Amino acid sequence: MQPNKFDKDGSCLVTGQGAEDQLKKIAESLKIKIEKSNRKDDMYQHFDYLIHFPEGPKKVEVKARKKLSRKGEQQDEWIWIEFKNVSGNPGWIYGLSGFNCFRNVG
Repeated sequence: MQPNKFDKDGSCLVTGQGAEDQLKKIAESLKIKIEKSNRKDDMYQHFDYLIHFPEGPKKVEVKARKKLSRKGEQQDEWIWIEFKNVSGNPGWIYGLSGFNCFRNVG
């Protein structure tokens, strides 16, 4: 995957991928089946993984820690909710995920 045009140095992509990698490692260590979504589902249905819990599969969207400004530090106090994405389409808050997983990465 390539960085968004607003992610000038690619750091947002790296941080987000790190959060996804952590969730995958945790699920695998617990012997829980986890499947990565395809690019279309990630972009338009807004979920990163399908996790097969004992009670049934759930779509999960993973979010990493965010900065309050481009030059700020990552923080845990505030969560950015995406109502409209950079392409002008509905943001991840309107996605099909059953869970939003916020990972403390970085």
